[in-house]
Amino acid sequence: MTILSQYECELEIVMPHLAFRQGTEPHMESMLRRRIPEYGSVDCLPLWFYFYIESIRDPLTIIQHPDLDVELHPGNNRFIGRALRGDRPWVPARIITIHNPWRGGLTGIRNEKLLSTLEIDYTRKDDFYSNTALNAWSFGGYAPGANNWLQTDELVVSKWLGDLGGVLVLNNGNRHYVNRSASKKIEVRVKNHTGLYGAAQHLFKQLELKVQQQAESDKQFKARAKQLKRDLKRSRRA
Repeated sequence: MTILSQYECELEIVMPHLAFRQGTEPHMESMLRRRIPEYGSVDCLPLWFYFYIESIRDPLTIIQHPDLDVELHPGNNRFIGRALRGDRPWVPARIITIHNPWRGGLTGIRNEKLLSTLEIDYTRKDDFYSNTALNAWSFGGYAPGANNWLQTDELVVSKWLGDLGGVLVLNNGNRHYVNRSASKKIEVRVKNHTGLYGAAQHLFKQLELKVQQQAESDKQFKARAKQLKRDLKRSRRA
């Protein structure tokens, strides 16, 4: 039997992050395309944009393994997407330690507080998914929305962007898309920026700006239309 401990804490969303290897640009690039059961090969760029525009509500998970290695999982896509805003917020997170107490003292993690412990058969990371009791005690209990993100992010992003999309071109020529079916796309190449982080951030900011400009334009158009109707009513009375 293995004793696991769960702590609540706050996690700074910033890249690079000094507490774990997942908060680095090389890991970010490795996360761009993933093979996920039931979904196949998944382009994660739309998921990053989804969390760029949406707030993080469910806690992220930090796992401390028996060798004291610290890993961010699950929550990588949420972390990357929110980090691309660049404003370094602190968000709720949970720490799960295996065998040993929380090591503490890591930059970018604060206000740690022990919540509970669990004694259970544990052999590998997959147990967090296959063991029903462990899953319910951990992120299956405090972050249940994770099961729906891959089904909703494309729909939300498509609705938000309308006929606008984005293309991120890597140095090796590979392309990743936001709202791939859109007829109008903004293209950004990594080679024209300091790296993947800077390029993705620039693309997202451009998409956000275009949407805001269109919304303002629509608002002004509606205001002009209303004014025209009022003017027509006045002229008829006259």
